[in-house]
Amino acid sequence: MIKVLCFGDSNTWGYSPKNGQRLPLDARWPGVLGNLLGDHFQVIEEGQPGRTSYRNATEFGLQRGIEALLEKVSQQQPQWLVVMLGTNDLYPAFELSAEQVAANLQRMIVELRTHCLSLQIAAPHVFVLAPPTVNNNGNFAKYFRGASEKSKQLAKHYQVVAKSLECGFLDVGKLVMVDPQDGVHLNGAEHRVLASAVAAKLRQLI
Repeated sequence: MIKVLCFGDSNTWGYSPKNGQRLPLDARWPGVLGNLLGDHFQVIEEGQPGRTSYRNATEFGLQRGIEALLEKVSQQQPQWLVVMLGTNDLYPAFELSAEQVAANLQRMIVELRTHCLSLQIAAPHVFVLAPPTVNNNGNFAKYFRGASEKSKQLAKHYQVVAKSLECGFLDVGKLVMVDPQDGVHLNGAEHRVLASAVAAKLRQLI
């Protein structure tokens, strides 16, 4: 049994752009991924709306995710970690460039590996997903003014990080689009597309 931990923000949690509720398990990408990979895999969901890498903005519901990442990997000890973070790091008040967001992702992966070493447990193989591009015209995207162009730049910086740390990489923005009325979140159809691409890439990596 191969454990795969999917760690991310609201697009991993399954936030519906239609009503703000959580999509059903068989409609959000980690759940679809589990069905596609089959019985030899255990897919563990660990998405949380408002999750960032290292920054907090509690007044906007944003919370750093590094502690949760260390905790979940320690508890579950997965062989693979699929991580899709970065959109919330583009919150305007943080004033982070795409390159700085990628540097935070790199810092997370390095810190995770050090943490696993200290606990004398195997660090998971890491598969980095560059998040989908923010649409400035969406209702939700008004909270992320100026983030669209930065979000387009994330993939090239994430790819550099993934290569330097010997991680798998996938540019999600080339495969799916956020809901145009929402501007940030994926609808059910796009979750299925994403899950299919992640499953295919994981099979190649493994």
